[in-house]
Amino acid sequence: VCKLKDFSADLNPRFLFYGINKYLAEIEDRTTYTTVKHLSAKTIRGIDFPLPPLEEQQRIVAVLDEAFEGLARARAHAKANLQNARVFFLSVLRDAFSNDSRKWETDQVADVAAQEVPRSKAKKSKDTTQTGGRGATLRPIAGDFSLTVLQSDNVPRKGWKWTQLTDLARLESGHTPSRKHHEYCGGDVPWIGIKDARDHHGHEVHSTLENTNPLGIANSSARILPKTTACLSRTASVGYVPIMVRGMATSQDFVNWVRSDALLPDYLMFLLIAQGD
Repeated sequence: VCKLKDFSADLNPRFLFYGINKYLAEIEDRTTYTTVKHLSAKTIRGIDFPLPPLEEQQRIVAVLDEAFEGLARARAHAKANLQNARVFFLSVLRDAFSNDSRKWETDQVADVAAQEVPRSKAKKSKDTTQTGGRGATLRPIAGDFSLTVLQSDNVPRKGWKWTQLTDLARLESGHTPSRKHHEYCGGDVPWIGIKDARDHHGHEVHSTLENTNPLGIANSSARILPKTTACLSRTASVGYVPIMVRGMATSQDFVNWVRSDALLPDYLMFLLIAQGD
C-alpha cells in the first residue's frame, strides 16, 4: 500500500481520488511484475497528474460527489424495489396455492422406515430410474401450500383434488460423469449443476456452465431428460427450481420430474417454489 499525504494547498484530496480512478488503466500500464502487479515508489513519484486551478477542482468534485450520491440512492432504491417485488411475487404465489380449509394433522403417524431394499444386480436401464437402499418415510409431512408428503386429511379447495405427483410425472435423478475422464467433459449435452439452478431459479435453462456428451452419458448413470422437465435442487443449495428448455442432463444434486400431459411444467415449478420453506 502506498500512502499519499501532506497535500499542498493547491490540491483537493478528493480531486486526486477521482483522478486516480479515472487514470487507473494508464497507471496500471506502468506496473512491473512476474506474478503479482507492482508499482515501485520511484514509478509513483514519476507519474504526471493534470492539475486545474483549485476552484475548478472543487467544482468537479462537487459535480462528481452529487452524481455518485445519486447513483448510490438509485442503487439502494433498485435493490429495495427488487426485494419488494420478490416478496410480492411470493405472496401472490402462495395465495394461489393456499388452502383456506386446511387442517393439518396434529397426531403424526410414527416415522417407520422400510426394510433395506437389496440393490438389483441387473443392468440399469437408461430410460428409467432404479434406486435401492432404505425406503422413504411413512410419516405424513404436511405443507402449507397445496403440497404434502403422503396423503393428508386436509380437505382440498373447491374443485381441487389431491393427486399423487408420481401419477403426473416420472421421477428421475441425475449423475456426474467421471471427471477423471476428460473425454466425458465438453460436448453438446447441457449438464445442469447447482450454480445453473441458482442462476435460473424460476426460469427456463437454455444453456449450462458445463456440458457433457454421449460418451459421458453412456458411461455414467446420467440420462438426457426431455424438455419441460422440472428440476429441484436437493443438496447443498436446496429448493432451486429451473425448467429444461431442451434435452439436458443433471448432476445427482437434483430430483427431476418428467411431466405427463396432465401437468403443466410452470405449474409444478411455481408450486415447488411456493412450498420452498
